[in-house]
Amino acid sequence: KRQVFYQQADQFDAQSDVDSGLKEILFVIGVPRQLTVFRASSKGLVFGPMVLRVDSRKGHSVIDIGKQEALISGISIAWDFTEVLCSSVRFVIVLEKETLFSDLLHSRAQSPCLFDQCLLVTARGYPDYFTRKFLRDRQRGNCALPIFYIGDLDPFGVDILLNYMFGSPISVYENSGVPTIIPIGLEPPDISKEFRGVLQLSTEDLLKTDIMLASNLMTLDLEEKDRSSLYEKLMCRKLKKIRVCLKWMRRFGCKAEVEILSSNGVTLWGYIAFKVQSRSSNFQ
Repeated sequence: KRQVFYQQADQFDAQSDVDSGLKEILFVIGVPRQLTVFRASSKGLVFGPMVLRVDSRKGHSVIDIGKQEALISGISIAWDFTEVLCSSVRFVIVLEKETLFSDLLHSRAQSPCLFDQCLLVTARGYPDYFTRKFLRDRQRGNCALPIFYIGDLDPFGVDILLNYMFGSPISVYENSGVPTIIPIGLEPPDISKEFRGVLQLSTEDLLKTDIMLASNLMTLDLEEKDRSSLYEKLMCRKLKKIRVCLKWMRRFGCKAEVEILSSNGVTLWGYIAFKVQSRSSNFQ
Protein backbone atom coordinates (compact mmCIF):
# COMPACT_ATOMS: atom_id res chain seq x y z
CA LYS A 1 0.00 0.00 0.00
CA ARG A 2 2.82 2.37 0.81
CA GLN A 3 4.35 1.72 -2.59
CA VAL A 4 1.09 2.70 -4.29
CA PHE A 5 1.08 5.99 -2.39
CA TYR A 6 4.65 6.87 -3.39
CA GLN A 7 4.24 5.79 -7.01
CA GLN A 8 1.03 7.81 -7.37
CA ALA A 9 1.85 10.70 -5.06
CA ASP A 10 0.18 13.19 -7.40
CA GLN A 11 -3.11 11.29 -7.07
CA PHE A 12 -3.31 11.03 -3.26
CA ASP A 13 -2.94 13.59 -0.50
CA ALA A 14 -2.17 11.05 2.23
CA GLN A 15 -1.68 7.32 2.89
CA SER A 16 -5.16 7.25 4.44
CA ASP A 17 -6.64 8.06 1.00
CA VAL A 18 -5.04 4.89 -0.40
CA ASP A 19 -6.30 2.86 2.56
CA SER A 20 -9.90 4.07 2.31
CA GLY A 21 -9.93 3.65 -1.48
CA LEU A 22 -8.62 0.10 -1.21
CA LYS A 23 -11.19 -0.70 1.46
CA GLU A 24 -14.04 0.47 -0.79
CA ILE A 25 -12.74 -1.48 -3.79
CA LEU A 26 -12.40 -4.72 -1.82
CA PHE A 27 -15.87 -4.22 -0.34
CA VAL A 28 -17.42 -3.81 -3.81
CA ILE A 29 -15.68 -6.81 -5.40
CA GLY A 30 -15.82 -8.97 -2.27
CA VAL A 31 -12.21 -10.13 -2.38
CA PRO A 32 -9.99 -10.58 0.70
CA ARG A 33 -6.90 -8.33 0.66
CA GLN A 34 -4.49 -11.26 1.08
CA LEU A 35 -5.59 -12.56 -2.34
CA THR A 36 -4.51 -9.32 -4.01
CA VAL A 37 -1.10 -7.73 -4.52
CA PHE A 38 -1.94 -5.09 -1.90
CA ARG A 39 -0.36 -6.20 1.35
CA ALA A 40 0.86 -4.31 4.35
CA SER A 41 4.43 -5.00 5.44
CA SER A 42 4.60 -7.56 8.21
CA LYS A 43 5.72 -6.19 11.57
CA GLY A 44 5.11 -9.12 13.88
CA LEU A 45 7.80 -10.76 16.02
CA VAL A 46 7.54 -14.05 17.89
CA PHE A 47 9.72 -15.92 20.40
CA GLY A 48 9.01 -19.02 22.45
CA PRO A 49 9.45 -22.78 22.96
CA MET A 50 8.17 -23.93 19.58
CA VAL A 51 9.68 -25.51 16.46
CA LEU A 52 7.79 -25.09 13.20
CA ARG A 53 8.05 -26.63 9.75
CA VAL A 54 7.00 -24.17 7.06
CA ASP A 55 6.16 -25.42 3.54
CA SER A 56 5.90 -22.76 0.86
CA ARG A 57 6.40 -22.30 -2.85
CA LYS A 58 10.11 -22.00 -2.20
CA GLY A 59 10.34 -25.35 -0.42
CA HIS A 60 10.30 -26.16 3.26
CA SER A 61 12.26 -24.98 6.27
CA VAL A 62 12.40 -25.65 10.01
CA ILE A 63 12.24 -22.63 12.31
CA ASP A 64 13.14 -22.88 15.99
CA ILE A 65 11.62 -19.72 17.45
CA GLY A 66 12.96 -20.64 20.89
CA LYS A 67 16.52 -19.86 19.83
CA GLN A 68 16.00 -16.53 18.10
CA GLU A 69 13.07 -14.22 17.59
CA ALA A 70 11.46 -14.64 14.17
CA LEU A 71 9.59 -12.30 11.85
CA ILE A 72 6.06 -13.65 11.57
CA SER A 73 5.86 -13.00 7.82
CA GLY A 74 8.44 -15.77 7.40
CA ILE A 75 6.08 -18.20 9.13
CA SER A 76 2.52 -17.16 8.35
CA ILE A 77 1.90 -16.25 4.73
CA ALA A 78 -1.32 -16.92 2.86
CA TRP A 79 -0.11 -19.93 0.86
CA ASP A 80 2.05 -21.59 3.51
CA PHE A 81 1.36 -24.80 5.35
CA THR A 82 2.78 -24.61 8.86
CA GLU A 83 3.22 -27.68 11.08
CA VAL A 84 4.18 -27.55 14.74
CA LEU A 85 6.97 -30.10 15.18
CA CYS A 86 7.62 -29.44 18.86
CA SER A 87 6.07 -27.13 21.43
CA SER A 88 5.84 -26.67 25.19
CA VAL A 89 3.72 -23.52 24.89
CA ARG A 90 0.90 -23.32 27.43
CA PHE A 91 -0.18 -19.75 26.76
CA VAL A 92 0.54 -16.77 24.51
CA ILE A 93 1.34 -13.22 25.62
CA VAL A 94 0.64 -10.56 23.00
CA LEU A 95 2.43 -7.29 23.74
CA GLU A 96 1.37 -3.94 22.34
CA LYS A 97 4.92 -2.62 21.93
CA GLU A 98 8.29 -3.96 20.87
CA THR A 99 9.90 -2.40 23.96
CA LEU A 100 7.84 -4.71 26.20
CA PHE A 101 8.74 -7.70 24.01
CA SER A 102 12.46 -6.87 24.29
CA ASP A 103 12.24 -6.22 28.03
CA LEU A 104 10.73 -9.66 28.63
CA LEU A 105 13.40 -11.37 26.53
CA HIS A 106 16.22 -9.58 28.33
CA SER A 107 14.76 -10.26 31.79
CA ARG A 108 13.79 -13.90 31.18
CA ALA A 109 16.00 -15.03 34.08
CA GLN A 110 13.49 -13.44 36.49
CA SER A 111 10.92 -16.11 35.70
CA PRO A 112 12.46 -19.06 33.81
CA CYS A 113 9.57 -21.45 34.51
CA LEU A 114 7.00 -19.01 33.15
CA PHE A 115 9.22 -18.10 30.21
CA ASP A 116 9.59 -21.77 29.20
CA GLN A 117 5.80 -22.08 28.81
CA CYS A 118 5.13 -18.77 27.09
CA LEU A 119 4.99 -17.67 23.46
CA LEU A 120 5.73 -13.95 23.16
CA VAL A 121 4.22 -12.04 20.24
CA THR A 122 4.20 -8.39 19.24
CA ALA A 123 3.10 -6.55 16.12
CA ARG A 124 4.96 -3.43 17.30
CA GLY A 125 1.76 -1.40 17.46
CA TYR A 126 -1.34 -1.99 15.37
CA PRO A 127 -1.36 -5.63 14.25
CA ASP A 128 -0.95 -6.59 10.61
CA TYR A 129 -2.80 -9.41 8.87
CA PHE A 130 0.09 -11.89 9.26
CA THR A 131 0.32 -11.45 13.03
CA ARG A 132 -3.42 -11.98 13.54
CA LYS A 133 -3.34 -15.00 11.22
CA PHE A 134 -0.41 -16.49 13.14
CA LEU A 135 -2.37 -16.20 16.39
CA ARG A 136 -5.49 -17.71 14.84
CA ASP A 137 -3.47 -20.61 13.44
CA ARG A 138 -1.94 -21.35 16.83
CA GLN A 139 -5.36 -21.47 18.46
CA ARG A 140 -6.82 -23.47 15.58
CA GLY A 141 -4.23 -26.15 16.32
CA ASN A 142 -5.00 -25.98 20.06
CA CYS A 143 -8.41 -24.50 20.82
CA ALA A 144 -7.64 -24.50 24.57
CA LEU A 145 -4.53 -22.33 24.13
CA PRO A 146 -5.18 -19.01 25.91
CA ILE A 147 -3.96 -15.81 24.26
CA PHE A 148 -3.46 -12.86 26.61
CA TYR A 149 -2.95 -9.19 25.69
CA ILE A 150 -0.96 -6.55 27.57
CA GLY A 151 -1.02 -2.93 26.45
CA ASP A 152 -1.06 0.64 27.68
CA LEU A 153 -4.06 1.98 29.55
CA ASP A 154 -4.73 4.68 27.00
CA PRO A 155 -7.19 5.02 24.10
CA PHE A 156 -4.69 3.90 21.49
CA GLY A 157 -3.73 0.83 23.53
CA VAL A 158 -7.42 -0.07 23.73
CA ASP A 159 -7.85 0.54 20.00
CA ILE A 160 -4.95 -1.79 19.24
CA LEU A 161 -6.60 -4.46 21.42
CA LEU A 162 -9.86 -4.09 19.46
CA ASN A 163 -7.86 -4.34 16.25
CA TYR A 164 -6.51 -7.69 17.42
CA MET A 165 -9.98 -8.85 18.41
CA PHE A 166 -11.95 -7.83 15.31
CA GLY A 167 -9.38 -7.04 12.61
CA SER A 168 -8.63 -3.68 11.04
CA PRO A 169 -11.31 -1.57 9.33
CA ILE A 170 -9.78 -2.39 5.95
CA SER A 171 -9.92 -6.15 6.61
CA VAL A 172 -13.68 -6.49 6.30
CA TYR A 173 -13.34 -9.63 4.12
CA GLU A 174 -10.22 -11.09 5.73
CA ASN A 175 -11.84 -12.69 8.80
CA SER A 176 -8.53 -12.16 10.54
CA GLY A 177 -9.61 -11.08 14.02
CA VAL A 178 -8.75 -13.01 17.18
CA PRO A 179 -11.96 -12.58 19.22
CA THR A 180 -10.79 -15.05 21.87
CA ILE A 181 -7.88 -12.84 22.93
CA ILE A 182 -8.02 -12.02 26.66
CA PRO A 183 -6.97 -8.55 27.86
CA ILE A 184 -5.15 -8.73 31.20
CA GLY A 185 -3.76 -5.22 31.54
CA LEU A 186 -3.16 -2.55 32.12
CA GLU A 187 -6.45 -2.06 33.95
CA PRO A 188 -7.62 0.73 36.29
CA PRO A 189 -7.30 -1.46 39.44
CA ASP A 190 -3.62 -1.96 38.60
CA ILE A 191 -2.91 1.74 39.09
CA SER A 192 -2.35 2.56 42.75
CA LYS A 193 -2.96 6.11 43.98
CA GLU A 194 0.67 6.17 45.10
CA PHE A 195 2.03 5.22 41.67
CA ARG A 196 4.39 7.66 40.02
CA GLY A 197 4.17 8.17 36.25
CA VAL A 198 0.42 8.52 35.66
CA LEU A 199 -0.03 10.84 32.67
CA GLN A 200 -2.70 13.31 31.67
CA LEU A 201 -4.73 12.64 28.53
CA SER A 202 -3.82 14.93 25.66
CA THR A 203 -6.42 16.67 23.50
CA GLU A 204 -5.91 13.94 20.90
CA ASP A 205 -6.38 11.27 23.57
CA LEU A 206 -9.62 12.85 24.77
CA LEU A 207 -10.99 13.04 21.24
CA LYS A 208 -10.03 9.41 20.58
CA THR A 209 -11.66 8.28 23.84
CA ASP A 210 -14.90 10.12 23.07
CA ILE A 211 -15.06 8.64 19.56
CA MET A 212 -14.51 5.12 20.88
CA LEU A 213 -17.11 5.48 23.65
CA ALA A 214 -19.64 6.66 21.05
CA SER A 215 -18.88 3.78 18.66
CA ASN A 216 -21.43 1.08 17.93
CA LEU A 217 -19.28 -1.50 19.71
CA MET A 218 -19.17 0.42 22.98
CA THR A 219 -22.87 1.35 22.94
CA LEU A 220 -24.11 -2.22 22.53
CA ASP A 221 -26.38 -3.80 25.13
CA LEU A 222 -23.88 -6.02 26.92
CA GLU A 223 -26.20 -7.76 29.37
CA GLU A 224 -25.02 -11.37 29.60
CA LYS A 225 -28.45 -12.66 30.56
CA ASP A 226 -29.64 -11.80 27.05
CA ARG A 227 -26.94 -13.94 25.43
CA SER A 228 -27.53 -17.60 24.68
CA SER A 229 -24.03 -18.94 24.02
CA LEU A 230 -20.99 -19.03 26.31
CA TYR A 231 -18.96 -17.28 23.58
CA GLU A 232 -21.39 -14.35 23.51
CA LYS A 233 -21.38 -14.09 27.30
CA LEU A 234 -17.58 -14.03 27.43
CA MET A 235 -17.42 -11.45 24.64
CA CYS A 236 -19.86 -9.22 26.55
CA ARG A 237 -17.68 -9.56 29.64
CA LYS A 238 -14.57 -8.47 27.73
CA LEU A 239 -16.28 -5.54 26.05
CA LYS A 240 -17.63 -4.38 29.41
CA LYS A 241 -14.09 -4.31 30.82
CA ILE A 242 -12.90 -2.34 27.80
CA ARG A 243 -15.73 0.15 28.26
CA VAL A 244 -14.83 0.51 31.94
CA CYS A 245 -11.24 1.34 30.97
CA LEU A 246 -12.36 4.02 28.51
CA LYS A 247 -14.77 5.56 31.03
CA TRP A 248 -12.05 5.58 33.70
CA MET A 249 -9.73 7.48 31.37
CA ARG A 250 -12.46 9.96 30.48
CA ARG A 251 -13.57 10.50 34.07
CA PHE A 252 -10.13 11.11 35.53
CA GLY A 253 -8.42 12.44 32.40
CA CYS A 254 -5.55 10.02 32.99
CA LYS A 255 -3.63 7.31 31.18
CA ALA A 256 -0.77 4.97 32.06
CA GLU A 257 1.84 3.06 30.11
CA VAL A 258 2.86 -0.48 31.00
CA GLU A 259 6.31 0.85 31.92
CA ILE A 260 4.71 2.45 35.01
CA LEU A 261 4.95 -0.99 36.66
CA SER A 262 8.75 -1.18 36.67
CA SER A 263 9.11 2.44 37.76
CA ASN A 264 7.04 1.54 40.83
CA GLY A 265 8.83 -1.66 41.77
CA VAL A 266 6.66 -4.20 39.91
CA THR A 267 8.43 -6.46 37.42
CA LEU A 268 6.66 -7.23 34.16
CA TRP A 269 7.23 -10.97 34.60
CA GLY A 270 5.78 -10.78 38.11
CA TYR A 271 2.77 -8.89 36.78
CA ILE A 272 2.22 -11.50 34.05
CA ALA A 273 2.51 -14.36 36.54
CA PHE A 274 -0.11 -12.78 38.81
CA LYS A 275 -2.51 -12.04 35.96
CA VAL A 276 -2.20 -15.45 34.30
CA GLN A 277 -2.56 -17.34 37.58
CA SER A 278 -5.60 -15.29 38.57
CA ARG A 279 -7.27 -16.37 35.34
CA SER A 280 -5.97 -19.93 35.23
CA SER A 281 -9.26 -21.49 36.33
CA ASN A 282 -11.44 -20.06 33.58
CA PHE A 283 -9.06 -17.77 31.65
CA GLN A 284 -11.33 -14.78 32.02
